[in-house]
Amino acid sequence: MLSYEGKVDHSNLRRFNKPIDGVMVRLINSDSDLVQLLAYDKAMHSLGNREEFMSQWCTNDGVHATTAIALSSSGVCVGFASLRRAINLIEPAYAESEAIGISLLSTVLLTLPENDIAQITYPASQGAVVAFCTAQGWSSCMTEHRVYSKRNIVLPWSKIFAAHDFFLL
Repeated sequence: MLSYEGKVDHSNLRRFNKPIDGVMVRLINSDSDLVQLLAYDKAMHSLGNREEFMSQWCTNDGVHATTAIALSSSGVCVGFASLRRAINLIEPAYAESEAIGISLLSTVLLTLPENDIAQITYPASQGAVVAFCTAQGWSSCMTEHRVYSKRNIVLPWSKIFAAHDFFLL
């Protein structure tokens, strides 16, 4: 896992927040958004039931968290990103494509004040996030090697744009 941090630059972030054909990226604003988000989260892994935890974690109260969702034209969730406001850390962020993932990251970061410091931890294999962070002028602040258990946990690494410290909850 790699961690990058840097200043929020709204004009630079807006360059990455482009419309995506057949997908709407926006902040969550309804119970149905949360239902879609929870279904998508559950489909991403087999780590157990963490619906209650994620319901609290992915609020959009603007105080504890800000969460964006990507919905297909049929209303199905194709990604989400949550920003913890106390420490300006994005975790988690999942998406069906690089374009959606980067749009979600920029959407939640644009809710922070200009020049605030933000941070993201993501799989080292996620080249789109490396490019995004580099384009923001952010710098690497940590490299982690994580081991979760003796059993092989299969995760869709290409769809993980920010890692969650609480995978197992």
